[in-house]
Amino acid sequence: MPWNLAKKVYTPPQDGLSLPWSEGLPCRVWCNPPYGSHVGNWARRMAAHGNGIMLLFGRTETQAWQEYIWPRAEAILFPHGRVHFCLPDGNRALSGTAPSSLIAYGQNNVESLLKSGIAGALVPKAEMIQGTQVSEF
Repeated sequence: MPWNLAKKVYTPPQDGLSLPWSEGLPCRVWCNPPYGSHVGNWARRMAAHGNGIMLLFGRTETQAWQEYIWPRAEAILFPHGRVHFCLPDGNRALSGTAPSSLIAYGQNNVESLLKSGIAGALVPKAEMIQGTQVSEF
């Protein structure tokens, strides 16, 4: 890629889920996991790590959101419009197929989202309530 992303970057074929995210003190992590059936494993790892920002589809009804995001994240930014990605050569790729979210673990990462200049809705730490689950409208 024509730009540096971080001091240490894991990309396929490396398994960033099983490799260390810090050596010593928990470092800030940017996590853009592969989308698919294993997203919950990445959300669990980020929630346990507790210091970073994760980019995921905003599929708030999923088990990963219910267990590792809503009750554990400090804040969630739902960007205005769709997120666009860049190809390794720097050209713009097609946009995502669903709305995205930036999920902050740790207050320092909430501050980073606030200062990012990204337009959208910032939702602070959710207050989870117990009740009857609604499966249909």
